[in-house]
Amino acid sequence: MNINIDRWIVFTALLLCSVAVSATEPILPSGLKDLSPEPDLPAGIGDAIDSTFDADIPSDPGIEIGGFVELRSGQWIDRHHYQEQRPLNEARLQLKLEQELSIFTFAATADFIYDDVANERNIALESGRGWLDLRAANVVFSPAPFMDIRLGRQTLTWGTGDLIFINDLFPKDWNAFLIGRDVEYLKAPSDALKVSLFHNIANLDLVYTPRFDADRYIDGSRASYFSSTLNRTAGTDAVTKVDRPNDWLHDDELALRLYQNIGAYELALYGYDGFWKSPGGFDPTTGRALFPGLAVYGASIRGPLAAGIANAEWGYYDSKDDHSGHDPMINNSEQRLLIGYEQ
Repeated sequence: MNINIDRWIVFTALLLCSVAVSATEPILPSGLKDLSPEPDLPAGIGDAIDSTFDADIPSDPGIEIGGFVELRSGQWIDRHHYQEQRPLNEARLQLKLEQELSIFTFAATADFIYDDVANERNIALESGRGWLDLRAANVVFSPAPFMDIRLGRQTLTWGTGDLIFINDLFPKDWNAFLIGRDVEYLKAPSDALKVSLFHNIANLDLVYTPRFDADRYIDGSRASYFSSTLNRTAGTDAVTKVDRPNDWLHDDELALRLYQNIGAYELALYGYDGFWKSPGGFDPTTGRALFPGLAVYGASIRGPLAAGIANAEWGYYDSKDDHSGHDPMINNSEQRLLIGYEQ
């Protein structure tokens, strides 16, 4: 999805308007509000205050602002004809804003980037390309005591793996992970609605993405890959072309997690209905990579074992466009199992 400058100006204006909203003064605990008035200022000091400032000073609006600046550069040790440029040479300014209002919390995170390696400067929010990478822009509110809702651009994750993902079918940025960006950039943002429901028996997280959010996958523009069609390693000389599901409310995704703690152990069941997050098929007619349909069912457990923490996670990947596994152009169905222990 490309965004022009006018739309970014509108977004910035809305962001500034939200910053300008101030929260109401909190109610004092019982007893404190009955204390005697504040003591008088020493003689002479009160007279020096200009009368134009004789007004109530607004309370702290609950705004948190932060960020950082970083420079990163990398160079391939070996030069190959299929990888014509360095993987990384960029300056990045990240700004974070979070504001708590009376009924909801607003959060936004934006990275402003000068990327000397990029071939284009136009903004493409889903791929993270261009001079702006919008990492977050969402609101969080609780319409009921047992429910939390987060709506908008957000980074999502679940599961027990450490950089190994089985039931976490939210988008990843594999280019960022391989070329040397900070590990936080491995998780790409989703444009989604997350509903969390809490109960004594079990808790439920539901994530609905109205339009498919693919991984920021390896396509040759930053890191090389093995091309089965060329039967060799490829890179900038053969950047992958894709046919990507792109229709709102039709090419959507649904993910859920049902979880609960039993004693010291956390148990969870998972489900996903959508598409392979990185290209998992090929159309020989068009010569383009495909994102076939995918359903995933899984479970996990984590808890103490001996003097450490153990975890196990399983997932069944049902390749919906090739249940039988007879189509060589589409990923087969598969099972994945992860067992871990740390002490």
